[in-house]
Amino acid sequence: MTTAFCFGQSSSQTINLQQGWGMFSTYIQPSQPNISDVMSPIVTQVLMVKDGGGNVYWNQYGVNNIGNMQVGQGYQVKMSTAQNLTITGTQIIPENTPIIIPIGWSMIGYLRSLPSNILSVLNDIVTNVNLVKDKDGNVFWYS
Repeated sequence: MTTAFCFGQSSSQTINLQQGWGMFSTYIQPSQPNISDVMSPIVTQVLMVKDGGGNVYWNQYGVNNIGNMQVGQGYQVKMSTAQNLTITGTQIIPENTPIIIPIGWSMIGYLRSLPSNILSVLNDIVTNVNLVKDKDGNVFWYS
């Protein structure tokens, strides 16, 4: 199966990463998508990055099982101190970019640059979703 992604104009996103474990995603397709390149400006403060499949980027030990960041993927990151991560590349057009969500728990990315109502975002699949949690632990379930 081939999935096409739709990209817009060149842009950047600054993501505030807190000390300890956190989650992040991006609405930017990085110009250099390898996770080691994306994290390079703050690498001395990045302890580990994990994707939804359990792959890790662990610079201290030279481990990079993530490789290139994937459009629509969410990531967990453990930081030694809070940092701002700026990702530069091409802005993703979310309405034209499908995300494949497997059965079970998933970490998916948020492809919009502004907040949107969860029902409008999940409209086409909401009856197939058991529950959604955000990075702060807030829960949404459709009833």
